[in-house]
Parts: sequence; C-alpha cells; structure tokens
Amino acid sequence: MAMSKNDMMHHKLMMRPELDKVRAALAESPDDPDLWYELGMALSNAGDNEAAIDAFSHGLILAPFDAFLHFGRGRKLNVAGHFWQAIADLTLATRLDATEWTFLYYRATSYSLKGMYEEACEDFKGCLRIADPNEGCAMVHWLYTTYVLELHDLKRAQESLSLIPAHVTPPQMDYGYHRCFLLYTGQVSKEAFVDIPEMEQKCLKTPGRIELELNTMYYGLFAYCVATGDEAGADEALKKLLKIAVPQAFGYQKALAFARQRGLC
Repeated sequence: MAMSKNDMMHHKLMMRPELDKVRAALAESPDDPDLWYELGMALSNAGDNEAAIDAFSHGLILAPFDAFLHFGRGRKLNVAGHFWQAIADLTLATRLDATEWTFLYYRATSYSLKGMYEEACEDFKGCLRIADPNEGCAMVHWLYTTYVLELHDLKRAQESLSLIPAHVTPPQMDYGYHRCFLLYTGQVSKEAFVDIPEMEQKCLKTPGRIELELNTMYYGLFAYCVATGDEAGADEALKKLLKIAVPQAFGYQKALAFARQRGLC
C-alpha cells in the first residue's frame, strides 16, 4: 500500500539511513536524486552539516525541481546560520508543493532566527491552515513563545492558544510541543511539567530524543515564566536547557540568545 502524504513526510524527516549502505547504493546509481537525499540525511544524522548541504546540492543538480531536496538543504542551511539562503530554498520548496505545511514551518524557523518575527508568525499560521488540527501543537508553541519573548504581545500569545482544540491528540513526535501546550493552557502545572519517566514511556524511541524534547520544553517553560512574571523560574529554565543542549535544535538556538542577554552564559 502506498504511503499517505503525512506518512511520506514523516519518513523523510525521521529516516536514519546507514551511511555506508547509502554510499554503496550511490556507487551503483550515482544519478538517483532520492539516494542523494538519503545521503544528506545520513550525513546530517552523523553531525556533518556541511557535507549534508553538499549532498542535497548534488541531488539538486540531478533534480533541480525536487521539493524535498530544497527542503533538506534549507533545513541544514538554517542550522549553519545561512538564513537568507535557507529562506530561499524553503520558499522554493513551498512553491513546488504548497500543500506540504512542513516546508512552510521550517521557513518560519528561518525567518525567526533572522529576526523577522511577524513573517515567522504568518508562516506558522499558514501551517495551521494546511495541517491537520492534531498536528498544530508545534505551530502554536512557536506562536506563543514568539509573541511573549520577541513581540512582547501577551494578548496575541493568549489568542494563539485557541487556534487548535484544547484536547488535541498529537502525533508521538510532538510530545514536547504538546506538553508545552498543556502548560500554556493550564492543563498541566509548572511543577508537573517535566516528567522524565513519562517521557521515557511516551517519546519516540530514537537516540537523543528525550534531550531534544527537553530543549523544546525548557524553552517553552522559559516563555511561560516570562509571561507569568516569574523571572527566577525563567532563568532556571534556561539554565536547565543549557545543560542538556542539542545545538541543532531550534529551541536551543533561540534560548542561547536569551541566556546571553540575561548573563547566564
């Protein structure tokens, strides 16, 4: 049975191909752009960001209008701090497939890291218009944190929480975003927010997943504490995030700037 569009995107995002096997396959089929995408993902998972960018670029020589290759390269350019180039690649991906909200989502992160916060929020809202409501926790999280921390608009932050159902059922990969949504909407207390035994049970079973989720969650807790006037709690959340840093995580990249502003690192 053919994969659904959502299943295909999840597969593309979460694939962890073995580097040696992909290289062996490319030796047999060097003109297969899908294999160059797999190589980019394998190199990315191995922590070689620049080589991943090169692999996606090589694939684009073979398939210049492949949305996933532009998407893959745009994500890695974003991590490397090349935000305008990332925005360009991710914009082209959205033009090639306007039905895939994930392309728009990653452009929003590029806009945000570039300091273009209103543009980022418009893209996150655009994602919500395309995505299934159960997939919206990530977008609402970034809307809320952007309105609180960068745009200093608590009214719009609160309004963003009504953009998805209060009792949303998210996919497993959105554990941390959903947990943040529960915190922002008062469905879980600050004290019960981080529950490691529950995370070990419910998070995706991939290497480093709990640390990645905690980067999101501590950034969300930081924003929540700022919104509620708990400055000591805000600093503590940033300190905990820095201890379990995942450098490529959007939440870490955002948090690091605030930690420096607050003299925490």
